[in-house]
Amino acid sequence: MTESEDETGYALPIGTVGDARAMVGKRTPPRWADAEVSWSRIQQFCAMTHDGNPSYWDPDFAAEAWGGIVSPPAMVETWLMPLEWSPWSATPQPRLPARVPLPGPSMINGSSDTTFRRPVRVGDRLSVEEELLSVSDLKQTRLGAGHFVETLSVFRNSDGDVVAEVRNTLFRFTPGADG
Repeated sequence: MTESEDETGYALPIGTVGDARAMVGKRTPPRWADAEVSWSRIQQFCAMTHDGNPSYWDPDFAAEAWGGIVSPPAMVETWLMPLEWSPWSATPQPRLPARVPLPGPSMINGSSDTTFRRPVRVGDRLSVEEELLSVSDLKQTRLGAGHFVETLSVFRNSDGDVVAEVRNTLFRFTPGADG
């Protein structure tokens, strides 16, 4: 496996199918969000998406319906996005799919299936644990030759309760390669 010399932390590691499959079934330790869920970030997100749901804007409505302001489900992944820079942190650690060593310099998301278990609330600090579920044999597609990579991400709130599970399938490939 060739390690990335890229100081951003986002270069894809190159390796073999064997290298990648050695990671199958191993779960990462929990990685915690840099910050708590905040109402101001919820409002920014909803303003960008023109989402007027009172669960995100109206404290009285949200208190009656949910016990307080909740985060839109579509934000579950954003709470765990690492800061690109801070004075106290090292190079950001990319999510698991970008750390699987395989041939091919390109990656594209194929599908994502998310199950939401409970609301994410203002003040929660989320964590995520990721697991590599499978790496396919070499497949030829119109994009090129590569491997499908399936992962599971389990998101928990500050109390350790599962708030969401995301099964994701990506395609790691060499553009235009004919397998």
